[in-house]
Amino acid sequence: MEYAETQLQFIRVLDRLKRLDWSKQFKQLRPPEYIALFILRKYHQEHPEVPGMYVSVFAKKLEIPAPAASKLLNTLENNGWVTRMIDPASRRNTFILMTDAGEAIYLHESRYCAEKSNRIFERMGTENISTLLIGINQILTIMEEEFQ
Repeated sequence: MEYAETQLQFIRVLDRLKRLDWSKQFKQLRPPEYIALFILRKYHQEHPEVPGMYVSVFAKKLEIPAPAASKLLNTLENNGWVTRMIDPASRRNTFILMTDAGEAIYLHESRYCAEKSNRIFERMGTENISTLLIGINQILTIMEEEFQ
């Protein structure tokens, strides 16, 4: 079977995605910062009895190596959006806590992001978005396997 035309279309789509400026989805945060604050907030909501999230759990949930998580945490901490606290029960572990400033910036950016996303989802349709996300995740898994 001849795939040349489909391959060309696929490469063009990937190139368009690469050139799309995702930072316009947000006003002040970069996408990795938004994702990090989202994950921290969700974790705190799901585990209110825990003082914070361990750095190792944070890295795992972000699906990034620990050094990359640490670098991201430094940025978040320097901006005053998170703070770190030593676990009194195990001094080798560190908790990450979202600050009030982090909560405020997250909520502000969430509203802005939701406005844009909702318009896109309405135009595309929920079923089409779901189908697209399933397909994108499948192809990314296959691409990651092939490119290793």
